Amino acid sequence: MKNLALIAMSLGVLCVSAQDKGRLEVYDFNNFKPHVYYTNDVMGDASYIVEGNHSLVAMEYPLVGCSGKGSVSQEAEPEKLTHLIDQYIESINHCDTMLVNRIWSHEDYVSFIGPSGYYSTYSEIRDSLVLGLFGTVFSERNLRKDNLKLSIDGNMAWSEFTWVFDAVRMDGTPHHAKGRETQIFQKGENGEWLLVHIHYSALK
Repeated sequence: MKNLALIAMSLGVLCVSAQDKGRLEVYDFNNFKPHVYYTNDVMGDASYIVEGNHSLVAMEYPLVGCSGKGSVSQEAEPEKLTHLIDQYIESINHCDTMLVNRIWSHEDYVSFIGPSGYYSTYSEIRDSLVLGLFGTVFSERNLRKDNLKLSIDGNMAWSEFTWVFDAVRMDGTPHHAKGRETQIFQKGENGEWLLVHIHYSALK
């Protein structure tokens, strides 16, 4: 009940900050629920409230100058997460399915949301996104991250960063894009961080 009240209060702040009417989507990953609010403003922002079993964390508030930092339980954890993000980037640049297998959770609730569509389950992310999109549309890929922010709360963590993607299409034409990305991670029983959700949007 306390979590529901906090969600309602947080969404009230988000709604006030949006320039136009936005929309809210909730994704149920069993032991946590990301609430994603699309502001429908000129920047195309999306804000997140992660509801866990015993905690509630808000992040990426738009246009209100809010920022928060989660508690870091161990000094080595940010380094592990940064390495995992670098491996994700490498998996895109090289369409490396072995890396995809290693860094993504294989639970049924994993998902990827981007301009190209919605991908659910590890196998769909591997086959339809990494191989089916990046592997068949582009002959060369160079994805890079910048402005990385990490937050950790127990067995959950998330990152925010901007990215630049320079590529060459199969017909030889150059492709350039940039955007903003949020990644959500979950720590398994063996203490290894794995990706469970990615949401990214393009920036003009």
